Amino acid sequence: MKRAFILAMSMLVVMCVMGLERYVAQNGQMPVSPYTSWDTAASNIQEAVDVANTNDTIWVGAGVYYAPAVPTNLYGSNVVYINQWLNLRSTGGPSVTVIDGGGWSRGI
Repeated sequence: MKRAFILAMSMLVVMCVMGLERYVAQNGQMPVSPYTSWDTAASNIQEAVDVANTNDTIWVGAGVYYAPAVPTNLYGSNVVYINQWLNLRSTGGPSVTVIDGGGWSRGI
């Protein structure tokens, strides 16, 4: 019994350290928080960041991600505002995924 408890606690610690994977795409999918699959991926990066926890990985699909026309947050002049340890990764690299501040705001 003690061994099973230690194993369960160890797995919980590993899951907390590794974090969850969340997804962002511009494929016309139906976004559903907490964005944990491509089918329910957020349509913009900030939505996924806002529900993420420390050490989560946010996978961003191909596309150009712009600052909102009317900022709906208090994050300053960033397209994406991150205030915790996250992994923000593109599925195809910088040649297919761009965070564009439009010449007036920072990307991240």
